[in-house]
Amino acid sequence: MSKTGYNYCTDLVKQNDEDRYLSALFSPNEKRLSLFAIYAFAFEVAQTRERVREPMLGEIRLQWWREAIEGLYAGAPRRHEVVDALAVTVELDSLPRAYFDALIDAHGTDLENQPIASEQDLLKYAHATSSSVMNLAAMILTEGEARENLKRAAHSAGVAWALTGLLRALPIHAARGQCYIPQETLSACDISVGELSTGAWSAGAKKAFREMIALAQSWLDVARQDLKQAPDAALPAFLPLSLCAAYLRVMSRSGFDPFHQSTEITLLGRQFRMIKAMVAGRY
Repeated sequence: MSKTGYNYCTDLVKQNDEDRYLSALFSPNEKRLSLFAIYAFAFEVAQTRERVREPMLGEIRLQWWREAIEGLYAGAPRRHEVVDALAVTVELDSLPRAYFDALIDAHGTDLENQPIASEQDLLKYAHATSSSVMNLAAMILTEGEARENLKRAAHSAGVAWALTGLLRALPIHAARGQCYIPQETLSACDISVGELSTGAWSAGAKKAFREMIALAQSWLDVARQDLKQAPDAALPAFLPLSLCAAYLRVMSRSGFDPFHQSTEITLLGRQFRMIKAMVAGRY
């Protein structure tokens, strides 16, 4: 087993994706490192836009990851701590390649400064990124028929988590010219990407933000229904979902301005919500 690779993944997730790190701590010891490998991979790919100055360099980085996954499944993994850990995890947990490829391809959208065209395109992006990760996590924690039965829950839960995260990251994205609020929503609310990128919290911006919160909440409601029959073993894979309602509640407060107010929840508050979800078996 790749102790060095797994240690690297654990530290990477702990430092950069604390919500998923906390959720993984509720999983069995023998499954935890595999979850960290998946989460570390997701973080590395998602960080592509932040680590390059030009779209072409981003494409090169994403292609490196495509080839790394291809080599991994061909039995010739590249030398990289995350790939090293993934190679062990993929074999140990019999994980399919499609989710890795879908996640990499979807993050190509991050390299563009044009907003996502439609709500349907946004949902496809959320599914390919966040739902892929939740599907892989659920597969690590379950076996046989349970894996197939959890695909629907992973889809809705992943979309809810992605939409909530994109809303929380609005100021960061706006500062570098990115926008994950669909163009059709912006147009309906009479606001442009350029205006949003200035941090102006206009009536149109507020309306578009509220509509996105409502969309995230609707997917959270669907996910809660889909997860009612989920086996206890799979619960840690979906624990980040237990924080969605709290984050959305913060962003729904009267007068909330994402450009000047934080959506953070205390560590104790997040731990409490995850413990409550594990005990109750619902989110």
